[in-house]
Amino acid sequence: MKLVRLYIENFMCYEYGFVDFREFSAALIVGKKENNDHIANGVGKTTIFKAIEYVLFNYADIPLERVIRDDMLSCRVVIDFLVGDQEYRLSRTRSKKSTDLTLLQRKATDGHDDQVYHGVSEMGAVFTPYTDKKEIEEYWKDISGSRAGDTEKELAKLTKTTQKAFRSTIWFRQHDTTGLPTVTPEKRKGILKEALNLGIYAKLEKIAKDKAAAIAKDIEKHTLLI
Repeated sequence: MKLVRLYIENFMCYEYGFVDFREFSAALIVGKKENNDHIANGVGKTTIFKAIEYVLFNYADIPLERVIRDDMLSCRVVIDFLVGDQEYRLSRTRSKKSTDLTLLQRKATDGHDDQVYHGVSEMGAVFTPYTDKKEIEEYWKDISGSRAGDTEKELAKLTKTTQKAFRSTIWFRQHDTTGLPTVTPEKRKGILKEALNLGIYAKLEKIAKDKAAAIAKDIEKHTLLI
């Protein structure tokens, strides 16, 4: 999975936010508050990663109803990502009373960014992602399940990762020493197995050993008979 675009609306401290991951291969996020470069704490640097974690896994380290920005009725985080050459769009919206999860698959139809991905405000500073069916039907196919749980399962198949693996291998949080760099070699192996979805091979290894043991017993029985 490769991230392409991130849209944030009324999520935690953000009113609006937009990140185009195609614009850079590496980035240093520097906070700035009240036009003072020396005040960088609590300005929303970590919230960018929290938004990614929230939209992908429906997880936050605070009660989910509190991810909505103060005095707002709802929040929305939208992320575009690639699996191979296929592009997808995931939208997670939360209000005080309900949640909505939408998974879209990009069609082959060509179009400009302002036709396919987002509308732009008159000031050019706010990008509003398209998720409404009337807006996206020409360029996107809705592959959401009939229930949110079905959509979550389809998403997990596409991303091939979990929230635990995300925190252990991709997002190293401040003051958190429980991740990949500090655990024992055995636990590190377990974390990598989960992140790379290698657990299936342990199951296959057990099946193969059980079959080999049964065949060995059968060989031994026939050898005695001979």
